[in-house]
Amino acid sequence: MGGASTVTRHSKKGISHLKVFYYGPTRATFQFGSAVAALFAAGHVFYGSYRVVFLTSLLPYVLAFFLLASYPKELDGEITATEGSWKWKLKKRLASAGGDFLYMLREPRLLQGLFNSGSYDAVFKSTKG
Repeated sequence: MGGASTVTRHSKKGISHLKVFYYGPTRATFQFGSAVAALFAAGHVFYGSYRVVFLTSLLPYVLAFFLLASYPKELDGEITATEGSWKWKLKKRLASAGGDFLYMLREPRLLQGLFNSGSYDAVFKSTKG
């Protein structure tokens, strides 16, 4: 769940100020891990063997898994089970995702982030060719 429900869950617990403290460095660490994995893979392709490319690029992702596992449980929010058949559960999840998506489109700061990311990707792909 994201969007409005995540904001609500964090606000109710009084820990919404901690999201940036955990999610920002985690995102940066994931990006750094991806860059390191690419460098390892390139080094092995040019100076080593193709056989170990996968294994060396796997290490940063394993470390990232342990980083995610170190998140405090308080940031998970309250997890409740949905009762009913699989069709009912699917319907509830789709309704929740749709509501979160609509919330994102109505929230100016979230919409600005979406446009910034989309315009960056568009410019990057158009100049890459």
